[in-house]
Amino acid sequence: MSFYKEVPGRKTTLESTLKFDTEPKAGSTNPVTSDGVARNINSSTKNTLDDKDQTDTTIEFKTNAEGAAVYDEGYYFLLGDKIYLTDSITNEGAVYTITATKKNGVIPVINSLVARIIALEEAE
Repeated sequence: MSFYKEVPGRKTTLESTLKFDTEPKAGSTNPVTSDGVARNINSSTKNTLDDKDQTDTTIEFKTNAEGAAVYDEGYYFLLGDKIYLTDSITNEGAVYTITATKKNGVIPVINSLVARIIALEEAE
């Protein structure tokens, strides 16, 4: 038995076998097994909540003024599934250097924010 596979934005194809992916894959038009979807969701969530890497790795990258405008010193940002704290933003002419430290997921970030709030309250 054959069927037509219609995917928005893609060419309609005549298929004879329904092929499933065991995990989500960029560019694939195949359906994904429920186990593959669940595994992917759990993996992404766990990595963001706690990536199990206890080291705070510092990164540095260069950008232009427009790219640097996205970052603020002392604020967090997401890069892939990792959370970083912007340590500094410097520039030499039109080249901006962003230095940031990777944090160990959402929970440690929340704890550091709570500690800051407590310190501010105690200083009043």
